[in-house]
Amino acid sequence: MIILGLTVAFRAEKLGHHAGAPDAETTFLISLGDILTFALFVTLGFLWRHNREAHQRLMLLAVVVGLLSATPPRLPLIGGNLAAMTVVRFTFLFAGPTYDLVSRRRVHPAYIGGCAFALLTGPPVRLMIASTPRWHQMAKWLTGQ
Repeated sequence: MIILGLTVAFRAEKLGHHAGAPDAETTFLISLGDILTFALFVTLGFLWRHNREAHQRLMLLAVVVGLLSATPPRLPLIGGNLAAMTVVRFTFLFAGPTYDLVSRRRVHPAYIGGCAFALLTGPPVRLMIASTPRWHQMAKWLTGQ
């Protein structure tokens, strides 16, 4: 999954695809962020595979944070509407911690750290970084253009 995701991200950048984003470099940064976030949570989940509760939550975060961010822009009636896409993302992101809070009366530390990481490195932060000339230079350098 990680190798395929990186291959697609680099190829799309080289071809100039921007999938609704302002430019290819923005799409490239968002894609790289998603792939690396997915890889981070899967790696942590693998390392903590003997701790059932942490493992399950980290693997769920890998899917929600790393893979589902590409979904809301493609949904009918939601794609293109920033507020609606944000609600969908937050609904999926906070579903697990909310379940923990309701059923166990506490949120597992894996969710606390994972959600904080997702919020600090999510699409709004990536969009700010992608708008800088420095990122555009770095993206061209990374793809050998």
